[in-house]
Amino acid sequence: FMRRELFDHVDIEPGAWNVPRGDLPAEAVPAEAAAYEARIDALGGADLCLLGIGRNGHIAFNEPGSSPDSRTRLIALDRTTRIDAAKSFGGLAGVPLRGVSMGIGSIHPRRPAHPAGRPRRGEGAVPGPGRRGSGGDRLPREPA
Repeated sequence: FMRRELFDHVDIEPGAWNVPRGDLPAEAVPAEAAAYEARIDALGGADLCLLGIGRNGHIAFNEPGSSPDSRTRLIALDRTTRIDAAKSFGGLAGVPLRGVSMGIGSIHPRRPAHPAGRPRRGEGAVPGPGRRGSGGDRLPREPA
């Protein structure tokens, strides 16, 4: 999906991106998730994560309530997430019920990524009341 929708349209070397496989049967996901996490660790962490933030506040597919320590895993997709994705899948019936998501604990880089004085990751990413606990809100914060 990511290759077809993004990487085939931008100037990036095939080996320069790393996306967890979402085309595996559920029973194969734990091994793929562990291998994906190992690839991130072998590279010294993620220098840049390009992630989507959904209308319900999810980041990647970390739906509201996801643990800040979560790692790559299979996750049930919220109905709002599925409705919003329907156009890309030819209608709601074509949208998967589950997806493989990089966890919030995996997204957070091992090294500081922002210069002093700049906003911290996640600040203002999901504005408004009632968004506490959403994926964007739950990204770990670095000291300013």
